[in-house]
Amino acid sequence: MKKNLLTTIISFLLFTSIAFCATLTVTNSGFSFSPSTLTINSGDSVNFILGASHNADEVSQSTWTANGTTNLAGGFLTPFGGGLVLPANLQVGTHWYVCQNHAGSGMKAIITVNPSSGITGDNNQKLLPSVYPNPSTGQFILNNSTASNNCQIEIYDVLGKHILNQNIVSEKQLIDLSNQANGVYFIKIKFDASTITKRIIIQNDK
Repeated sequence: MKKNLLTTIISFLLFTSIAFCATLTVTNSGFSFSPSTLTINSGDSVNFILGASHNADEVSQSTWTANGTTNLAGGFLTPFGGGLVLPANLQVGTHWYVCQNHAGSGMKAIITVNPSSGITGDNNQKLLPSVYPNPSTGQFILNNSTASNNCQIEIYDVLGKHILNQNIVSEKQLIDLSNQANGVYFIKIKFDASTITKRIIIQNDK
């Protein structure tokens, strides 16, 4: 049983980790995507966590402007409830997308993909919040190295179920998920004007 769980986790991570640098999250608030405008770097992925009646289909700019729903040939699309869009479908440029059910109500948004800077060891990267140990038995430390007083987290399981909201009030704060089942979870970290998403694994041998 434990071996099967570990195999599942490894397979999931291999699938979702190929060829991208970061995973950003888009959710919905009613009939709106949040954020409605997202800027990412080449190599990043976007995870859509949406209500069951919403999807995200890439369309042409003219279709987007007309609140249409005709999918762009070769563009990304997600099932209802959301899904992960990988870098292969997020080429440099502007991606216009809509909810197929609610485009007529103006449920649409934009993703802008910038070329990757190719810079490694950037000092700003060192300031991003980090989570460790990972995997853990359910207790994680969030290192808020930005020293931001405006840091919040949201945690979801792989099915998009909301698990936890928490304000981060110290530089190193405990996140306790020891009551959750083994598996992969996503932490959406909001700090200052930025949002990043990290994957964590609960692996409890008990």
